[in-house]
Amino acid sequence: MNELSRLDAELIKADGMNTEAVQELLEEMATEDMPQPDYEKIRNGLFATKKKPAHSRRYRQLAAIAACAAALVLCITLIPSLINNHIGGSGSGGFWDGIFGTRHQIFGLSDFFIWEEPDAIVHVRVLSTEDRVRETRSWDIHEQVSTLQILSTIWSSGGYTPDTIRVTQPIRSVTDEWILFDVATGADNTHLLRAGNEYILPIEYLAWLGEWSPMFAEDVLFEVGADGRLQSNSSIRGFSRFDGRRAQSLADAINRLASGEDFHAFNTGFGRSLRFGRVFAEVTVLSVTHHTRVLDEDYSYDYSLHSMKLDNIVSDTRRPRRGDTITAKATHRSYEPGRYLIILERVDDVFYIGAVARINEDGTIISTDTETEGLYCVFHEFEGFTAAQMIREAERAKAWIARNVR
Repeated sequence: MNELSRLDAELIKADGMNTEAVQELLEEMATEDMPQPDYEKIRNGLFATKKKPAHSRRYRQLAAIAACAAALVLCITLIPSLINNHIGGSGSGGFWDGIFGTRHQIFGLSDFFIWEEPDAIVHVRVLSTEDRVRETRSWDIHEQVSTLQILSTIWSSGGYTPDTIRVTQPIRSVTDEWILFDVATGADNTHLLRAGNEYILPIEYLAWLGEWSPMFAEDVLFEVGADGRLQSNSSIRGFSRFDGRRAQSLADAINRLASGEDFHAFNTGFGRSLRFGRVFAEVTVLSVTHHTRVLDEDYSYDYSLHSMKLDNIVSDTRRPRRGDTITAKATHRSYEPGRYLIILERVDDVFYIGAVARINEDGTIISTDTETEGLYCVFHEFEGFTAAQMIREAERAKAWIARNVR
């Protein structure tokens, strides 16, 4: 968008902006660090669910202008944190939806484990920091690389954590100040690690980079002061309640959260797959029918409908119940009549089949899904377990979810 049409200018002026201001905004965004977004590609992605007639030029103009206005709002909301010049995270406690993706809703410590498992939660001292530019095929990525000394490990997934690690944080420059850049949404905050300071961090190992990354730094950064007391740098109540308390109180809370049979049942691929109201059931598939849905002249897809009786069920809701017969849809493959363990997701009163394990004649299970299907491999580590054992695992995982997931 090198120039704005007369219609664009009129619409923008009516909204309190002028053409030159928008042009300056676009030029400022199109820097070497952050190339100008492909608004046409973004718009097509957002509105791909319905074809637009070729003559809808004004519609395309309005969409492009809306994208510019959204970018301006982002810049305006950033100004107060730059003026105050202090560490301050998003503190949103809500969903971030942006052109780069979606971030999850964060409420407190349990979110460290709900969305993805950290490799460890550690108390660290920052020995040094440096800026780095890492080249990729598409663009250069600016990062802050910090060298951390591990003072103590509060929680570990069981892997090895060395005494000294290097962690990376994506950054970009705003008014000559380097700030943390949230690659999930394109949002900014100033949660960068500072040399000489101590922190309590959940961290994950980035095998493809050979370095580590602090997790959830966009929402909370637990800083340990010289007096051993905490500052969460977060407006989210689940984190800020630790402000002014001893670091050990946070460590104790994490250990209480991440211990016991219920947590260990949840803290697996299978346990995590039961989040968000999904249903786990032992079923007997009675029949299967195959169908094709045609969306348009260029695209169609196959699916199968399975009639199944629920022999046993672990669910957050009253319906369906044990003994019910339901119909469930599968798009990745179909399942012949027989006994299975199935994870079901209900969307608009339609049940969709997720992970599946076949129940052998001796009661043990074997996964029916392949490694290439990724998300549907949650039964692999439990092959040889009985269906009854898996029901107990599901009940324990659901119990932890019920206590800790809002």
